Amino acid sequence: MDKRELSKQLAEAMRPAFTNQLNQALYRFVGDQAVVMGDSSQDYINHGYLFNPDVYSIISLIARNFANIPWVLHEVKNETQAKKYARLPYQTKLSLKGTRVQRKAFEEIESHKLLDVLDRPNPYQGGSEFFENLIGFKLITGNSFVYGIGPETGKNAGTFQELWMMPAQHVVIETGGWMQPVKGYSIENYRDSMIEAKHVLHWKTWSPDYSAPGTHLYGVSPLRAARRVVTQSNDSYTANLKALQNMGAVGILSAKQGVTRDNAKELQREYESKFTGPHNAKKVVIATGEYSWINMGLSPVDLNIIESQKMSLRDLCNVYGVRSEMLNDPDAKTNANNTQARKSFYHETILPEWDSIRDELNRWFVPAYSKAAGKNFYLDYDIAEVPALSEDLKELHERLKTEWRITPNEWRAAMQYDALEDKVMDSIYIPRNLAPLNEPDSSDKVDENGMPSDGFETTPKPTEDVDVQGTALNGAQVSSLQAIVQAVADDLLPSETAVRLIMAGFPAINEAAARAIINPILSFEKPPKPAAPNPFGQPANGQPKPDEEPAEPEPTE
Repeated sequence: MDKRELSKQLAEAMRPAFTNQLNQALYRFVGDQAVVMGDSSQDYINHGYLFNPDVYSIISLIARNFANIPWVLHEVKNETQAKKYARLPYQTKLSLKGTRVQRKAFEEIESHKLLDVLDRPNPYQGGSEFFENLIGFKLITGNSFVYGIGPETGKNAGTFQELWMMPAQHVVIETGGWMQPVKGYSIENYRDSMIEAKHVLHWKTWSPDYSAPGTHLYGVSPLRAARRVVTQSNDSYTANLKALQNMGAVGILSAKQGVTRDNAKELQREYESKFTGPHNAKKVVIATGEYSWINMGLSPVDLNIIESQKMSLRDLCNVYGVRSEMLNDPDAKTNANNTQARKSFYHETILPEWDSIRDELNRWFVPAYSKAAGKNFYLDYDIAEVPALSEDLKELHERLKTEWRITPNEWRAAMQYDALEDKVMDSIYIPRNLAPLNEPDSSDKVDENGMPSDGFETTPKPTEDVDVQGTALNGAQVSSLQAIVQAVADDLLPSETAVRLIMAGFPAINEAAARAIINPILSFEKPPKPAAPNPFGQPANGQPKPDEEPAEPEPTE
């Protein structure tokens, strides 16, 4: 036995005699639990957003879509209707009912200093970048803090003219005791400089954590619940990287009978020349002796690293309410799924966050502007400006094509067009082929020839069900247009009113085209009406009866 082998055996024999008290203490502290990333806002930033590609991709996707909020400012005309509109779900806000409530509740304000501040919160940030920061801090740490600056006195007192983001991971909530849970906010290590609570907007997630005084005042980061998933995902990416960096020989081939060094080199050269390279893929190697193979490594596929990464991505998507196909999940990515996923992404993720920040701004930011102007302002976002919800507007348009029970201005409001001032646009127009149920049936009134008598318009009874949906696009529109033209020809509708009706009911027809349809009717010469018969038997205008001879002219002197 050589010295090396003897030393090895002695070391193994002596190992139980020594106790590593440090390791023993650490093991008792950690136990048999897996080591995961730390539980602090800074850890969520360093090991989550800044380190893990899946966390970064999910948060960036949400933040970019959230940032472009189509803000709109309203003056409240009816407080009850305004509260009713705020409670409506998104689909109802896009419906005719939603537009009716909105018109009763609000009057839109086109421009205002409040909107200018949201468009450029401070000299160094535009609106999109600012709101991307705002949602980003909340998604990573569970908290977002905004510092507002504005005049303290004067008619604009309390109106914030600038908005600044505060680093959420370094903000400390200062408490004033149980009578004043939130007294102000400060930056850690500089707590002597406290900012009053009224100058700070704290936008956070809900927290059930009351484990220590004041912990419930902070929001809960989604990454806190996903710490083990993030750790697993980080380890899988690290393992995959090491597998690529350590790539070398995949195994050892040896002859059981033994070969000389020269024979081994010759066998190596012959194998590499005949059986390696893409043109030799899947070839069968025939050996003349008995060989054994020792596998030295497994591929990432064999180690299930890639599958583990997919599962981690899906788990993180679940935590943030995003479908994995939007993050290029290869097992769930199809065109149909992606379209539905994007619509679901707005309904389930973006719009709830918009609602939340809208309510917070109406609580903290808007009231001072309302007080300064002596009006009641309400800040909202224009849901019709969301591209992903265009299909909902298209479905509404299809439903309203044949809906005659609404006024043209109500139709325009539902389609997000401005109302027209013309009074006729607030009237309901009934199709000519409809009649009240209590109107007598014209088939009961016939003349001596068996034909329907005058004064009743006959309408053939349908013998089978009419496919209204199939004919609404062309037939109904053409019939409505013909009815308007006929009403002008019969002097039942002014020409100018007809032009406005055509423009309102057919958005594709502009004013010039509408006038081109109506104007020819105005120049058409109608045939003269026949003269009424003379009840006394004498023809009108002194003309002789057909069976009488013309009278001889009297002689003149």
